[in-house]
Amino acid sequence: INLPDNAKRIVNFISGDVLKISPAIKPNLVLYRNQMIYHNHTKQHKVLKHIHKNLAPNGYFIIGAREQLKSFDINDQFRLMNVDEQIYKRKL
Repeated sequence: INLPDNAKRIVNFISGDVLKISPAIKPNLVLYRNQMIYHNHTKQHKVLKHIHKNLAPNGYFIIGAREQLKSFDINDQFRLMNVDEQIYKRKL
């Protein structure tokens, strides 16, 4: 990723299995674009619980623009910030 040097000093990029996010990391942003569609409902629910548990307070969770979380009751966990881009913010 091409970023200015000053941005590289304050951003840590980690890739891997979202279910293996360590509670010690507490990321401010999880990009999970176009991944939910490959999981069954049970694994989708597990992913959402894990991300909510490990995301930093007021952190952001982004899924693919065409992916939906309507079948999950997440109103107490995430606030939809942008419906077109599927950007969610973790509630405290």
